[in-house]
Amino acid sequence: MAKRSINLPVDNFEDWEYLPEGIQNSFAGYTGFSSSDHELTFFKALAELPHEIIDFAKGIYFTSTSKASSGETFNLRGGFIKRHSAIVILYPRTWRFSFKMITNIIAHEIAHVYLGHEWGETHSIEKEIEADDLASKWLGRKINYYRKLEKRLNRHPTTPTS
Repeated sequence: MAKRSINLPVDNFEDWEYLPEGIQNSFAGYTGFSSSDHELTFFKALAELPHEIIDFAKGIYFTSTSKASSGETFNLRGGFIKRHSAIVILYPRTWRFSFKMITNIIAHEIAHVYLGHEWGETHSIEKEIEADDLASKWLGRKINYYRKLEKRLNRHPTTPTS
């Protein structure tokens, strides 16, 4: 499958590396997306993040799978092929959301890695809220999916049956 690229005019060459095409170039085969459309959407979403977070994300391996969920993060102790510190898996339903939501999901998953969350920990509500808060800061908008979930759970707590 031939890779499609994004062609955008750039006035300042230094800024090019933080535009979708420049980000795509810097990842140069270090992603595992089966669809070039998903890959292009991913690079456009990354371009929404602060430059230092884009640079940080270059140490993460991003891929997609067919499992039904929106995302998963694995921190790798010791690195992955000496380039990657974590794997972020984006599931098929991710690509059905709006571009804003896809960007939120990607920022949220990067936040898990940035915060040093280990796999398994990412499923605690506290870690999810922490990742939402950091992603919100990066994107300049409120991401509070897990805070809403926590409120619902607290309103209707599950009680063990005897």
